[in-house]
Amino acid sequence: PREVMPSIASLMEAGRRTASEDVDPLEVGTDSLDYWAGQAHRHVSQRAGAPADRIIDVGYDEICADATSVIERVFAQAGHPVTADALAGFADYERTRPQGHFGTHRYTAQRYGLPPEVVEARFDGYLARFPIVERVR
Repeated sequence: PREVMPSIASLMEAGRRTASEDVDPLEVGTDSLDYWAGQAHRHVSQRAGAPADRIIDVGYDEICADATSVIERVFAQAGHPVTADALAGFADYERTRPQGHFGTHRYTAQRYGLPPEVVEARFDGYLARFPIVERVR
């Protein structure tokens, strides 16, 4: 959350700027944090009642490190085989669209008033449920 929230706020700011020249980045940060922290809380609450065999937790770092293994795990969980053609297609997609292929998204947490401690406090339940997510030390 501490890395994602400033990114989301930046995208929200860009969206708001399509309709107005008067956009306050701090307001965007607050609105984004309020919305997504609420959604994360809702997710954790609803997730508690979901059958464990219906959900696969995948971290962003796992996808970046080995997307093919993640895809194979998802398919296996769903009871579907992954064909050689599908694997070739996934590999081709990764080869032709490496990270940064469409450019770099630049933003700072400070612009949106989102210090890591504040973000972590708002996502505390989510971070407790998904301890793999790195916390501020």
